Amino acid sequence: MAENGHDEFYKTTRIKIPQSLLRELDKAHTRVMHPLIVAHAPLRIVQKSAVTLKAHYSHLLKSLYDAVILTDETGNIVEANDRAAEFFRYTLPELKQTPLGKLVFGAAHNLMSTIKEALRTNRYLLLQAQCVRQDATMFPAEISIIILELEKARYCLFVRDITVRRQSEEILRTGYNAISNANNGIAVANLKGDLVYVNPAAARLWGFANASEMLDRSVRDLWATPSDADTAVRVIIEEQREWQGELLGVAQDGRTFYVQVAAACNRDADEHLIGMVLSFTDITDRKCAEEAQRNAAHQQAMMTSLATACHHIGQPATVLLGGLTILRELLKKQDNHEALKILDLGLAAAQQLGEILHKLNRVSIYKTVNYLEGRTNTDAPNNKLLDLDEHT
Repeated sequence: MAENGHDEFYKTTRIKIPQSLLRELDKAHTRVMHPLIVAHAPLRIVQKSAVTLKAHYSHLLKSLYDAVILTDETGNIVEANDRAAEFFRYTLPELKQTPLGKLVFGAAHNLMSTIKEALRTNRYLLLQAQCVRQDATMFPAEISIIILELEKARYCLFVRDITVRRQSEEILRTGYNAISNANNGIAVANLKGDLVYVNPAAARLWGFANASEMLDRSVRDLWATPSDADTAVRVIIEEQREWQGELLGVAQDGRTFYVQVAAACNRDADEHLIGMVLSFTDITDRKCAEEAQRNAAHQQAMMTSLATACHHIGQPATVLLGGLTILRELLKKQDNHEALKILDLGLAAAQQLGEILHKLNRVSIYKTVNYLEGRTNTDAPNNKLLDLDEHT
């Protein structure tokens, strides 16, 4: 008791809070002990507090990002916020007259039974479903459902439109499938150069059965010359520039192959550098084709040179052979045996030259053999001769 017994506000008394107000307080997450010892105040103050609380409650519903729907045991909507009306394209009065099952595609008959059964043993229920608007269009939604202990409302549903998230997930899924099924090898490495992702094509390129076997390996270990890989990593990570070039790869079994590499910076959503993305194209066949083309061009050049030499040498050799034949006939009449022997040697040499020119004209493949097998460096250019026996 207060010293001033005439002041009502210094008195305390036990009053009973209406059950409906307790439920409203519980909804607003306010802890209330019942019964409650409060300062004695006229009933109009308690009623004003209840009105204020209800205003806060209404403001809370309107301010929530998600659509909020309160239903009774049978699925009839007893309350909803403006966001719910916006999502489903109803007015609030129209939405309250719509059965909950009509708002969820394919769940008109068993939605409430599913909710009741799930919430018997769980604190909440999370559904992903297609929701139906008033104009019959649909949108993907994530619905979280909890139990309420209010007089009219039994279940509270938080509905979130996940259209944008689904679209983003679909783009990511499409991109992942494209990378996984690409013919080119694709890899992602962190700032240290360690592999954190490798697609199946890259794993096949290096001879691994599974892409996971390549993870945590350094990108430098994939090449025959790690110093070249260091240059690429430095350009990407330190200078933050793209890099393209050809490197000689080393497979798991030791075989080597040529790879065209394109590498770029990998950045997060805040544009911070977090590593690099690399693309690999096996160009071994192209390299072999280029080598074959170079060899063919070399062969063609040598064949042209031989044909030109045969043409220019053949004409004087023919004149020389004809002159020696006539000279032999003249010496034969003079019965000069010594001169005839010397002339016969010249004729034999001229005939041999003709045979060599004939073989050279028939050459189709430029193939060389070692001239002196006993030399130390048998592969030296000055120890090579054209293999004419190949064309006899």
